[in-house]
Amino acid sequence: MKSTCDTCGQPHPGCNAHNVRGEPCGRPPRSGVNVCPKHGGAAPQVIAAGERRRLRAEAAAELESFGFAVETTPLEALEAMLWEAAGNVVFLRGMVAELDPDETYAEIYGPTGRPTGEAKPHVIVVMYDAERDRLAKLAEACAKLGLDERRVRLAEGQAKELFDSVTRALSVIPAEFRTSFREALANDLRSRHALVAS
Repeated sequence: MKSTCDTCGQPHPGCNAHNVRGEPCGRPPRSGVNVCPKHGGAAPQVIAAGERRRLRAEAAAELESFGFAVETTPLEALEAMLWEAAGNVVFLRGMVAELDPDETYAEIYGPTGRPTGEAKPHVIVVMYDAERDRLAKLAEACAKLGLDERRVRLAEGQAKELFDSVTRALSVIPAEFRTSFREALANDLRSRHALVAS
């Protein structure tokens, strides 16, 4: 049940307005607003505001049911956004390069349909500039957080864990096989490093 109205002390199951006797109106409100058409719900600005609220609510509901949970850290999320922005910049740069030089600025037309004598950058140029700014901000944030240094420390930690695991594994291998195992492991690691470096 809805909370009671501060004016009349009664709940308003429908429209938030009151009738001439001061009681709750009772009519159903227009979609997206809290009043019926008789109490202002038919006004164009109220209809427009209701439509905006309805669209926002639909978008929020879509977002709640969209996608799936992904385990990540703030650094991983920031790095993923950095990569995405870099890819977007490359893609948009290609689109800007394909524009006819005469199209990089579009003439502005007034409400009468006549040219105003002004020009603005093409929407693709605007998007390209905005994405470049976003990329620069993300790169700066990554640099401030020391993302590269953290990545190196993480890799060093993983290498230490691998070394400790190999050391423990070697302790159960008979002594006569340890040397051949170390050589095989070293050769395998070298070949993997050569593949990554190339």
